[in-house]
Amino acid sequence: MTLLIRRQGRGQRLSWTRYWIPRGGAVELDDDGFLLPPLQGRAYGTNLECRTLDALADIPCLLLVGDTGLGKSWEVEDYAARIADRPAQREPELLVTADISTFQSAEELHRRVFEHEDVLAWKSRSSVLNLILDSFDESPLRRDILSQALVRGIEDLPRERLRLRLACRTAELPPDVRTLLASHFEGVRRPILPAHTGVELPSAEGVDAGAATSTGAASESIRSPAFAEYELTVLTRADAELAAAERLGSAEEATRFFNAVSEVGAGWFAARPQTLESLLHRFRVGQSMDVTQAELYRSLCLRLVDPRPVSTIRGASTTMVVSKNERYHVVTRLCAMMIFANRPSLLLDGGSRSEAQSLELSE
Repeated sequence: MTLLIRRQGRGQRLSWTRYWIPRGGAVELDDDGFLLPPLQGRAYGTNLECRTLDALADIPCLLLVGDTGLGKSWEVEDYAARIADRPAQREPELLVTADISTFQSAEELHRRVFEHEDVLAWKSRSSVLNLILDSFDESPLRRDILSQALVRGIEDLPRERLRLRLACRTAELPPDVRTLLASHFEGVRRPILPAHTGVELPSAEGVDAGAATSTGAASESIRSPAFAEYELTVLTRADAELAAAERLGSAEEATRFFNAVSEVGAGWFAARPQTLESLLHRFRVGQSMDVTQAELYRSLCLRLVDPRPVSTIRGASTTMVVSKNERYHVVTRLCAMMIFANRPSLLLDGGSRSEAQSLELSE
């Protein structure tokens, strides 16, 4: 068993139940923008397509996407940790995880992942390999080179015993990766899950952290596809309240915080982990919440570009050489150019475009 993903600070994380939906699927939100917990058993169902990663465990290939700041990496790392903590079986599952952003070449990726000693030994066994690859979008490699390296390495692995999870920002996933992986896993037979495996319908009274939702009866067997794309949803109100109580020190302070959030219409920000943390910081240090949405949005953006020390790929700490306001104005101009030029992504490396619509810095 090998854990390559960095898991610093995991002990301070909250016991959230994060849900994923098929990419492009619709979700129901409450009036403040929080995800309504999946429910079944009343006259109507709510968010019936939502799943936890544990409930999707039998699908051979999963593309896990989501917008920036939703907490994909944390959720993927926690999922890997849950696999590592499972009770030992007669033929134990193998777990290999990797942060793709740390690899400086296609050769390094292939050597450290697909030629890893555990992976090579697994090929001659009959056990399952959980291969979890995070931060595709943060790789310094060109997207076409990275895509080819991934597909080339995966082609040599026995498909029937492979559980691949590839995490990436929604806008950064090249179409060719989706097409190639779907084609590679086409025809893989999946076992039928009996009802006693724990993949059950949630009841109207609540949803178990490891449960999935389905339109079938709980007593029926469930078949999963060999390839699927799932997108991370926003937080439920219960999870946001848990974070607020933890960060602010009491349920009473958390209630005051959410009252202020509702008054200024900032629920959209509070439903996303990254901006929720910024809102909680603003509330904790006594900054006024009685501002317009535009002012609040600007303050959150300024916090995101704060030139505090950051960790580089190689682990060294560095300090930004430009001020917070200078970085804010640079990013503002880049975003405006992308909007007015109808370019969905920004190309930084100057190489071949992974998507024709990318905006190059030279433009």
